[in-house]
Formats: sequence, C-alpha cells, structure tokens
Amino acid sequence: QVGEKLLVSPVGDETSVYKLDKRSSNDVRYAMAGDTVWLGLSGLDIVRIAAGNILSHTTWRPPLVKRVKAKILVMQDLVVPIIPGAQVVWHMHSLDLPAVLTKLVSSTNTKTNITKNRPRAIGSGASAVVEITLSERICLE
Repeated sequence: QVGEKLLVSPVGDETSVYKLDKRSSNDVRYAMAGDTVWLGLSGLDIVRIAAGNILSHTTWRPPLVKRVKAKILVMQDLVVPIIPGAQVVWHMHSLDLPAVLTKLVSSTNTKTNITKNRPRAIGSGASAVVEITLSERICLE
C-alpha cells in the first residue's frame, strides 16, 4: 500500500512505496496478491536494483540460503573431472556469485543410466546431484 516500507532482497535496502498504478485504474492506494501493478519507489539507489530482486515487507523477510542442492549436466568435452572443492560461479538472473561444490551426492552416466551414490568425481557427459555452498546468502525457492 502507498506509504509502506519494503525490503529489497538480497541487497538488503529499504524503500518506500509512493505510488501504485494499475492498468484498470490509474491511482490506487493498495494492491492485493495476484494484482499486476506499477510501483513508484523512493529512497532507493537504482544501480543496486536488478532482475531477480525480491520485494517484501520489512518484517516478513524471505528465507535466505547459502547451501543448495542442484542437479547438473556435465558437458561432453570436459577434460578434467569435477571433484568436491571445485570453484564454480552461480548464475541466477542478474546475480553472479562465487561458489564451491561441497558434496557429490550422486551421478548418473547418461549413456548407461547407471547411478552411483557418493561418487569421488563426475566425468564428462554425466548428470549429477551436487551440493553447492554460495559465498553469500540469497533468496532461493
């Protein structure tokens, strides 16, 4: 609603809503879940805002995580196998974070469909479930 303070995650900046605009009516005082609105925000550095940021109420912060489990597919031309401790970059929307591959949960050979639990390394052409530790806490569903 107009005048309400919002939190921009994962940046952590606070902003205030000074204008709400719906296509059906130009000037409204509040919006509800599911409404598509244009927001006018004040007190915010536009350089720090990017696609993928989340707006929430200041007291209802979204959960932040630093460790994620992901399913990856390794390219065929990989020369060096992937091992725990490998340095990677996490790309999400406009966010690029350094990360470390901390645990190999399982790997599946895509040609033979044989799954191996807790492998030592992941070779080319395999799919795998891995645990990744990010350098910062981020909003992730």
